Amino acid sequence: MFHHMGGVPKAIRFDNLSPAVKKILPNGERHLTEEFQNFVLHYGFECEFCNPASGNEKGHVEAMVKYVRNNFLLPGLHVIELDELNKELWGRQKKTA
Repeated sequence: MFHHMGGVPKAIRFDNLSPAVKKILPNGERHLTEEFQNFVLHYGFECEFCNPASGNEKGHVEAMVKYVRNNFLLPGLHVIELDELNKELWGRQKKTA
């Protein structure tokens, strides 16, 4: 994905997903999983997290997920060749960008 975008963003905002966040600490700090820490260090971006129980902060992200699902993944896809599916999805994305 980063290659397709032309690079890695300086900062990426995440929900408090369990593969990334082990525990939410006081003062907005997060105890991250080792795997996620390695991912962040490898790509060199800053990670920001939504506040717990603040759905208004992640509404845009969820709206974009819904857009992608509705415009690219529905009706349900029957995948025979993953490489062909990836080419098709990248092609559709370029038309909407």
